[in-house]
Amino acid sequence: MATKKMRHVSRKTAEAAVRTLMRYAGDDPAREGLRDTPKRVVRAYSDWFSGYGTDPGAYLRRTFEEVEGYDEMVVLRDISFESFCEHHMAPIIGRAHVGYLPSARVVGISKLARVVEGFARRLQVQEKLTAQIAGTFRADASTRAEFLRFIAIEGNNQR
Repeated sequence: MATKKMRHVSRKTAEAAVRTLMRYAGDDPAREGLRDTPKRVVRAYSDWFSGYGTDPGAYLRRTFEEVEGYDEMVVLRDISFESFCEHHMAPIIGRAHVGYLPSARVVGISKLARVVEGFARRLQVQEKLTAQIAGTFRADASTRAEFLRFIAIEGNNQR
């Protein structure tokens, strides 16, 4: 997670950067089919990288006490996620299996997927993504242990 506060880049500046990349790729951003592409790309980036604006650990702070002595591992399998490689900005598409041992309280099962998504919607490498999710569970007092397994394919390795 970034420790410095990043400077805000305006939408206009971001759109200009997309036009520059389109020219670099060899196309004309003024051509009819590409005119609105910079706007669409910037809008997509707001969604794809929305994890920078969230605190995934907050999802684990909403817990339930009514567990009636339940102390088995809670597991959610096949959580689909999409991210982007921080080295090449190529897509990473995968599935995560996340589980934890509750102590006195349990986390709603949907929150496990939200933790994964909160970290996946940032520039990542699979190892860092795994460590961030595990660290979130370790920092949370309502869990005793965690289980993580990732299956991912990075876009630039699909050749």
